[in-house]
Amino acid sequence: MRNAPTGEEYLSIRCEHIPGNKETYPLWLASYWVEIPTIRKARKHWDDAVHALEVCIERNPSDTLALRTLERILSLPWDTPLRGFHESDSSGLVNFCIPTAWLKTSQINQMLELMDDDRWELDFRGIRVVPSDHAARLVSIYNVDGLGYETSPRHHDLRELGEAFAGGFAKLLATVANVDEDHWVAIVVDFVSRKTSYWDSAKRPICTKIRAAYDWWFHQHHGTEFEWKALPSVLQLDGHNCGLVATNRIAHYIDPHKYPLLDPKACSDERLRILGRILDRHETTSFPHIAKDFVFTFRYGLADND
Repeated sequence: MRNAPTGEEYLSIRCEHIPGNKETYPLWLASYWVEIPTIRKARKHWDDAVHALEVCIERNPSDTLALRTLERILSLPWDTPLRGFHESDSSGLVNFCIPTAWLKTSQINQMLELMDDDRWELDFRGIRVVPSDHAARLVSIYNVDGLGYETSPRHHDLRELGEAFAGGFAKLLATVANVDEDHWVAIVVDFVSRKTSYWDSAKRPICTKIRAAYDWWFHQHHGTEFEWKALPSVLQLDGHNCGLVATNRIAHYIDPHKYPLLDPKACSDERLRILGRILDRHETTSFPHIAKDFVFTFRYGLADND
């Protein structure tokens, strides 16, 4: 490509690698070309989701859950920010439709945020459900020997949360943590009994990096050691539903009556039910998350990366 002057006193572009081509094109075309791979990828992902739902319907034409989900997905614009969520990216919602798609950070956080439907009860019980980057942030700080933790504004929310637990204003922390960038586990910390429960649907040992980072954080605010327990979990039957199982395990711990343990054979339907709840919140304009003076349980912003 080479800059070519135009009558409007700005530069256009010409594709000289095309034999005999004398046409010039507006500058915005270059930006468009750059975006095409991203658009194609998004379109393919979207088509995969629609195909997965159509396969479900073909197998069972009376599958009302799949039929309703397909109808709602087809009416949802690609670039619509989700209302009612701090994690507002809607592009990953199609992962819930594809049974073999690994649920990423944005989907995990959206599932965690759904627990905030019971915000008043959670606050009353002193429960804090925090985003899935909580463990990763602590590991990052621990890896530099806590440098800047006590003074950096970036860590103010972590210090504030730690002090809330130390002062008895909060009692229970619940989160889903990423291990080795390919697996999700559930973590619940009881600051009253000083016990940390850890569930891994693949039956792996407790991650030493996560344990060391949390132990360091506990010591910063409590000065004591916490007991760790690897507890039995619903075993995943595949390599892509660990996030679904981990989030369900936290929800069941918090409210076993409202959130029964997940049947590992029913993960596909559970994905669609969760997507339905996400879209319900998005489509509802009167949910408490936009109420005046509302303070969301998530005490800090989300990480930018997966």
